[in-house]
Amino acid sequence: MQAKILRVNTFTNFNFTTEEFRQMDSLEKMYPQYKMFVNCNSYNEITGKYPVVITLNAPLDKFIKPRGDISLIKAARIKYVADPTAKVKRAFEDSLGWCLNNNIPVLITYMRFRKIATLKKYCSSKFNYIWAKNYFRQMKKKTWPNQLINYCDLKEGGCPDCGNCARLTFQEEKAEIYSINLSSSGMCVYNCPDCYVKTISQWHGGTIAFDRITQNSKQIGKKDLRLYKYGGRQLTFAKFVEFTKKKNEKV
Repeated sequence: MQAKILRVNTFTNFNFTTEEFRQMDSLEKMYPQYKMFVNCNSYNEITGKYPVVITLNAPLDKFIKPRGDISLIKAARIKYVADPTAKVKRAFEDSLGWCLNNNIPVLITYMRFRKIATLKKYCSSKFNYIWAKNYFRQMKKKTWPNQLINYCDLKEGGCPDCGNCARLTFQEEKAEIYSINLSSSGMCVYNCPDCYVKTISQWHGGTIAFDRITQNSKQIGKKDLRLYKYGGRQLTFAKFVEFTKKKNEKV
């Protein structure tokens, strides 16, 4: 039987509060079949007993050094920006260096941008991005020859193809991945650049679903998922600008 892994706060942030731990303990009793870990950023001090996957450079241009019990960290998520500005590059390098010095596995997340203005703010050039499925996404994904460095869905095949959440947190090579967002955590109070959750919550009355264990299409392993194809059209940054300019001229 495959293990069942429950990602806690996929769409929000675990803040290590008494209320959150109380709800986690209740979940553990109600659903003993799940192995649970929490998603968070490093603004809050790490406490408790649950495994942690933490984001170190949530604002992109700043490394936030984790505080508290770092032994709970099973993986540190670091956002990678192609062609970054100097501050973004330094934040990434500081985050990566901290992980390697502390022998903490890295989980690279390739940053995507929703808006041109955001992309320009954090990138020194825009030529490694392509417009696909409503985001500017990286065309060539950089990798590093280091066994501590892992990649979030590098092959774009969904969770069953990736498996890093299960492998890094519980050493499970094959597992079913599930998600839940805790009402005790509430909506995330941070404003990370072009936050995916803030975007989709606007489509649902400004909120997200709480206290419900679910799977999305990537966790199920949708076979036809291809990030860089949208309506059969692929647009480089230059082509996107040209397309937008022509569209605006017609208005």
